[in-house]
Amino acid sequence: MPATEDQYWEQEYVDFERSICIEHAFWRAPAHLLQGTPLFAVFERLCVTFPDHPDDHNTVFYLFDHTSVTPKMCSVLLRCSHFEHSSLNDLRALTEFLEFAADIITTDRCALVELLDGCTEKLHVRFHGPRDEIISILRKHASRKAAK
Repeated sequence: MPATEDQYWEQEYVDFERSICIEHAFWRAPAHLLQGTPLFAVFERLCVTFPDHPDDHNTVFYLFDHTSVTPKMCSVLLRCSHFEHSSLNDLRALTEFLEFAADIITTDRCALVELLDGCTEKLHVRFHGPRDEIISILRKHASRKAAK
């Protein structure tokens, strides 16, 4: 087990990143690095809507640069690695949250739930067509990882 909390979280992030076989450059920003930005407002709304488990380390925004796609595209992945909300009422609340988040993150309000797993307690939401401001924020505040 890693010696410090920072080492623990870094290992968690790296393990996830290895598991999805990322072939493109990407930027990783845990919510705590985004204070004072519109993305932190998205994180705060997630915590208000689902107060039990999202926190500023287990909730991470990723910016993916899909350079092999023409025209060049980017997407933002919101990942929460401790999300126990998958009931019918939770889904209604999640829909409202996604509308709020998509208005802030994207130009076309496109939010796709890629994973909602009540057993492993994970949520992954992909936003296509992120606003230029969001791309800039993530590139400024996040750590960049090169394409494989």
